[in-house]
Amino acid sequence: MKYFQYILLLTLFTTFGCNSQSQKPAAKRTTYSNSNIPELYARVNDYAEILTDTEEANLNELLKSLEDSIGSQLVILSIDSLGEQTIEEYSIDVADNWRIGRANYDDGIIITLAMKDRKIRIEVGYGLELIIRDEIAKKIIDSAMVPEFRTGNFNGGLTRASKEIINLIYKNPELVGKRWEQKNTGE
Repeated sequence: MKYFQYILLLTLFTTFGCNSQSQKPAAKRTTYSNSNIPELYARVNDYAEILTDTEEANLNELLKSLEDSIGSQLVILSIDSLGEQTIEEYSIDVADNWRIGRANYDDGIIITLAMKDRKIRIEVGYGLELIIRDEIAKKIIDSAMVPEFRTGNFNGGLTRASKEIINLIYKNPELVGKRWEQKNTGE
């Protein structure tokens, strides 16, 4: 299943990059398509409207700094509800649709928040999994995001988490685009 998720991310990352300008589609701000995947309009896609315009602009600039310096892409999506999907399924669907990251590196990350469902997911492309493994993503959620979210400080939690992710990538640029491979011990 994880392999399938990363193939979807790879496909997503290769076809479409992020728009550097934050232009919220007026009609799609609160309405999703039939596939329940909103339109990508910036690096920060605040469909749940948890951020002020200034907070959203500042986060967009922070995420842009990663893309400008290393090339990896980090995107944030907040929605009201997942509907019938799990956070894992939904994040993969969004990743497949939006194609975040570079094709040859598979180095995109999507942070998904489903507000009414109280679910958070950091979906990491194969090309960053040597830097941000599942346990590291969970630690970032638990230590940087959840404490801030509990106090209603969504901007603080997203900013802190984004900075932690970006710093991990900055500390390990040689690992960007490299994939973890399980060694065959059955020889």
